[in-house]
Amino acid sequence: MSINRYFPYSAFRKGQLDAIKFILEVFRENSIGLLHAPTGIGKTIAALTSYLALLDEKPDARLIILTRTKSQAFMYIKELNRIRKKINLDISYVTFRSKKDMCLLAMRSNKFRSMPYHAFLKACEVLKKRNKCPFFRRSYDRGIPSERLIKASQDVMNIGASYFNVIRISSKHGVCPYEVARYLAPQSNIIIGSYSYIFNPDIREKFLSNINETLKSIYLIIDEAHNLPDYILSALSLSLATKTLDGAKKELELITHEDAEYLMELLDTIAQRIREIGLKKLGKREKGPKIIDPESLSSLYTRRDYLGLREIGEKIIEISSEFSTRLIWISDFLEYFKLLSGMREFITILERKQSDKKESDFILSLQLLDPSSESQIIFREIKSTVLMSGSLYPLNYFEKILGLSESSDIKDRLRELIIPFPFDPSSFIILVDRICTTKYDMRTDSMYDRIARRLEAIAESIYDKAVLVVFPSYEILKLITFRTRIVNKNIIIETPRTEIEMVLSELEKNPNSVIFSVAGGKLMEGIDYRLNDKTILSVVVLVGLPFPEWNDVLRAQEKYFSEKFGERDGRFLTIIAPAIRKTIQAGGRLIRDYEDRGLIIILDKRYRDYNYWRYFPPWWRKFRTFSRSTELKEIINNVIRHWSLLFE
Repeated sequence: MSINRYFPYSAFRKGQLDAIKFILEVFRENSIGLLHAPTGIGKTIAALTSYLALLDEKPDARLIILTRTKSQAFMYIKELNRIRKKINLDISYVTFRSKKDMCLLAMRSNKFRSMPYHAFLKACEVLKKRNKCPFFRRSYDRGIPSERLIKASQDVMNIGASYFNVIRISSKHGVCPYEVARYLAPQSNIIIGSYSYIFNPDIREKFLSNINETLKSIYLIIDEAHNLPDYILSALSLSLATKTLDGAKKELELITHEDAEYLMELLDTIAQRIREIGLKKLGKREKGPKIIDPESLSSLYTRRDYLGLREIGEKIIEISSEFSTRLIWISDFLEYFKLLSGMREFITILERKQSDKKESDFILSLQLLDPSSESQIIFREIKSTVLMSGSLYPLNYFEKILGLSESSDIKDRLRELIIPFPFDPSSFIILVDRICTTKYDMRTDSMYDRIARRLEAIAESIYDKAVLVVFPSYEILKLITFRTRIVNKNIIIETPRTEIEMVLSELEKNPNSVIFSVAGGKLMEGIDYRLNDKTILSVVVLVGLPFPEWNDVLRAQEKYFSEKFGERDGRFLTIIAPAIRKTIQAGGRLIRDYEDRGLIIILDKRYRDYNYWRYFPPWWRKFRTFSRSTELKEIINNVIRHWSLLFE
């Protein structure tokens, strides 16, 4: 059987063979698969094994793998190298990240690196066109790949086209890393990239054209697919800060142009209008976001205006790549704003700039409400794809939010598999508080104090491993950590500026730490709590179910989905399902292997009282409850004693 030939390990993990067969069958049938597989199944090697088995039947099959982070992409390369070592397999791959991540100019220039990504892409095109990028210039000779580019590509292919190898070898040869990857892509069996290469319409067509493929011809793996709805909402939403408008006025002073004075006045008018609306809607203290009427801004300018801004912006890039191309970004924003702001899938919002002390600095955003407006384009055309994650639950949420169940041409191709919890049930225990909650109308000082006492009790009961505490927001994190007194333990507190590498370094020195994190933050999404292949966590604490903070955007989204699917589904899609996904994701940090065991402690009575447990996978539905901190400590101590007898 070809599966056994390509699988590089001596035995399958529980549920892993089911995952492999499911992915292979989805590919064979040209279907769309949703795969929820708990952390520890080994989804990465399952996906690669399935594809390689498919190659025996369809030698021309091209696989594109989309990952969210560099570390996730590296896992595929690590497993591919293991397979190649086992059977001396002649299989080629190349890794892409965003163009900015692969740009040597951006790595060396802070101003270029700090551009908004949309503006960076425009700047890149202008620099190439004007022959101003030395790395691109060395990559081609009169439109033909240069000897340098070809030599760099050969060197990369010989050692493996990982992201780090592409960057290192390209830098050594003085050529563009993105162009090296682009040169290798048409000859590679497997292409590993970020979500943008398929789900960003500005990038997709060029990417597919370069590899001589269409959506109808590729096999696609979407890893950590629980991130896909939020990615699409973010990628297709646009923002413009008043500070950007102010800076752009200064850029107009750098070049002589007949329209420069008029355009400076226009930018000033737009900035002043935004500030007037912002102060009226938000006052001097409120942060927002607040929905505003887009017509009050789109009526201020014409097509000629944003084309004029773009023309001048391109001239500034021609003068020096060190200039920030605010004008190009503003031009693109104004064009898309006029085109899209009247559509029902978009709302226009205004909020105060968080990092600035000035009360009159605001951010104007065109916010997409429904990711299915883009995802349906992909899933209707794609030859075959598997969306997989340890947090792809509940499945009906992803069906609806991505538009998989709306039309028969997609729905008829849909296949689903939920892999059961593969480890000993005794290794994963859930405790639920009968008293505490972060429900908005119960957020009082006494409730915060009670939660703080719970955290102190948990920290006192855990001796040799780390405790991960997950808050629904930075605001609640600050309010409760201020009240919490934990002694004899290292404390790590997440902030918007937290760097994952620093946290891992700290944990290596002090594994017996308490980590205060935020649901959906860096310490939940981008970090694996393992040292020397062993999980360092023993407890994950949910300080309240991580429901999103209620605001104008959520109200508009709930109204939109209620009109589309009905009131019950509107609330489910907007409020309940995202909280479930983040809770499952937090729990997934705990059990990664057969030797791991851990406690999930949910400090929110709504899990039990409101029957939210019904929305969770079966292994989340068995739980014990407690009412007092002393009772909680006793349960934890009993569980630890039980584990020591059962597993050691």
